[in-house]
Amino acid sequence: MIFLKPQRRCDIVAHSALRFCIRAAILTFIALTLSVRTPTQTVPEKGAQLGKVMGTVVDVNGDAIAGATVVLGGPDSTDRHIVVTGENGFFEFDDVNPGVANRLVISATGFANWTSPAITLTSGEFKSLGGIELAIAKQETTVLVTSNP
Repeated sequence: MIFLKPQRRCDIVAHSALRFCIRAAILTFIALTLSVRTPTQTVPEKGAQLGKVMGTVVDVNGDAIAGATVVLGGPDSTDRHIVVTGENGFFEFDDVNPGVANRLVISATGFANWTSPAITLTSGEFKSLGGIELAIAKQETTVLVTSNP
């Protein structure tokens, strides 16, 4: 014959308190787990968006200058971008950092060099410089005349 030990009231209360503590601990663990940010939940902050500078190199008659060298440089000498214009004289610089004072220097055979004023883009700005007119290079010829009497 099996004899069951009668449960006392304090055993029932202790068992209920233990179950309550376990449930509270599990709920606390779940709540803390859900509140912690993980890398997959992190939304990247919108940083400064890169900009673009573009234009066309033309002569005094408005004709495109193919093969012109266009250099975009900032205050840091290592931050230079170089492109060569195509048949239509067009140039374009992508991925230009905003907030940096850049200058364009354009050179072409038979033309005087052209340097822009400082160009500082805002975040995501697209700057079109239009037609940049290069002047014909000045040639200086020196004639030395000597006389033998």
